[in-house]
Amino acid sequence: MGNRKKQPAMAGLIAKYEEMAAAGQVRLSDLSAYRRLLDYYARQEMYERVLEVAEFAKEEFPHRLEWYVAACESLVHLGLPDEAIAEAETAFALGMHDAELCRQVVWAHIELGQHEEALAVIEEQKKYAPHPHHMAALYFLEGLVWYRLGEYASAIEAFRNSLLLHPRHEEACKYFWLSSELTRTQDLAIEFFDLVLEQDPYAARVWYCLANLCVGVGQYDKALEAYDFALVCNERIEEAYLEYAGLLAQMGKHHQALRICQDYIDRFGTSTEVLLGIARSYYALGHLSAARRFLEEAIQAEPQEASDELYFLLGECYAAEGFWYKARTCYLEALQLNDRHEGYALGMAEACFHLGQLEEAKAWYEAAIEMAPEDISCWLRYATFLLETKQAPQALALIEEAELNTCGTALAYGRVACLFALDRRDEAKYLLHEALAQDYSLHPVLFDIWPAIQQDAEMMQVIYAFQALPDH
Repeated sequence: MGNRKKQPAMAGLIAKYEEMAAAGQVRLSDLSAYRRLLDYYARQEMYERVLEVAEFAKEEFPHRLEWYVAACESLVHLGLPDEAIAEAETAFALGMHDAELCRQVVWAHIELGQHEEALAVIEEQKKYAPHPHHMAALYFLEGLVWYRLGEYASAIEAFRNSLLLHPRHEEACKYFWLSSELTRTQDLAIEFFDLVLEQDPYAARVWYCLANLCVGVGQYDKALEAYDFALVCNERIEEAYLEYAGLLAQMGKHHQALRICQDYIDRFGTSTEVLLGIARSYYALGHLSAARRFLEEAIQAEPQEASDELYFLLGECYAAEGFWYKARTCYLEALQLNDRHEGYALGMAEACFHLGQLEEAKAWYEAAIEMAPEDISCWLRYATFLLETKQAPQALALIEEAELNTCGTALAYGRVACLFALDRRDEAKYLLHEALAQDYSLHPVLFDIWPAIQQDAEMMQVIYAFQALPDH
């Protein structure tokens, strides 16, 4: 060890190289020095420098595949696909065959729209691919060409072939999942991933993609198990933590979601996305001050990048605590970032209502309906506002207008509330029977719109009678 020549520090190597390059004469006499320079300039995305180093490396250490791979990749990044193809063809003519070199030339052909040429390169390279991983890489590239062409059935077949040879080919796994979703063949994809995992139960990326497929078809328990296995196999799949936590929260398992978010922070530090996820769960659990703390931390960390959702949820926290001025300010911030979200407009409307700004509240309710006329909740919340401000005839007219724009039993309950408020009790009772027969489970909507109905024995008797029926 003591006799081994000490490697120069990276800064010294760069200075030495750039001095030589400026003089037009580079001789480093050290293979690893060229590799380190190529890696450094590639990481800095200084692709012109990568090309330059590769050319000097070829002069001193000719006929090495790695120089051609570096040059070809740089030419692709520089938007020179024709030159990248020429570089690769030179290497192929010298008998050099490599999956990464093939990948770069295939990308170049794709960029040029030369899909047949790309497939021809892949077929030719299959002759030189005795190793299963090399062949798997070629099948992946073939699938990628078909994917770009929109030929998803052919793409799926190629990605399958890739994964059968190399279950841990992460990109093949990802594109197989995406292609299956595009062709709505998720069930077949799930079966295939189950088969792959029988061969290699530690293929973390397969577990992760399986989880995403299961979410897409509503197999949530299996998805949770798959996310868990993915992270057991590989703790560094960053996106898996966030999606796992998101699914747990969606299923109402907020304490578990918070634990996964903490695991994420322990490994990767904080991010806006994880802070928002934590805040959502605390909000759902009713821990409003904790939710606000995490939202404020996310906003303060990157105030220029704060999302509309951060401001909206912060507004929801303030609204739940009755701090309507603060809520209104947050909703307004959210709307300035996204002025086409009906939920934000509804938030503003309700904040204005509680602040006594009735005309402004009315304008925001109408804006919400304009943004999403198909959303029943927009109509019902506006109708509730009209009832609470003693405008029952206008509320009934609004429900009638809503029925021209959308449909759903919830609107029937809205009409019942309006009729009751107008003291048209017989009509209200008759329509309540119909609404309960259509969908009994939605009847709490009635109390949200006009809580006084809960105090009316006659109306409640109708509901109790339906509740006693065997199907309810």
